[in-house]
Amino acid sequence: MILVDSTLYVDWLRRRIDFPRLLEPWVRSRSLWLCGVIRVEVIRGILNPNQKTRVEEFFDLIPDIPTDPDLWHDVTSLAWKLDRDGKALPLTDLIISAGALKVGAKVVTFDRHFLGVPGLACQSDLPGTPRIPAAPE
Repeated sequence: MILVDSTLYVDWLRRRIDFPRLLEPWVRSRSLWLCGVIRVEVIRGILNPNQKTRVEEFFDLIPDIPTDPDLWHDVTSLAWKLDRDGKALPLTDLIISAGALKVGAKVVTFDRHFLGVPGLACQSDLPGTPRIPAAPE
């Protein structure tokens, strides 16, 4: 199970990488997740209406991690714990982290914030994707 963070989608869009085709094996096997925060982060930056429609249609194929009261409790607990440990994360990253933990997904991201989340598995690339160095912090 994987949850691809917006950092990769945005990079792929900039580089004109056909990520729906790239992610097809994960979509077919139902092992790719999406969350609302990632949807918003990616789509809000798209200027071309046709490209926006294509990305929305692709995202509609991916199951969403439910943003229900249980998830918000998990986000709150995670934020409280990380803050006490001196690791304050942006709210968006907390939501993504709690969602990934909830469904047992590995976060694929260039964002190093996720590395400080206990129990969260992360990686910066997918097998078969072009190797891109991690974005600087």
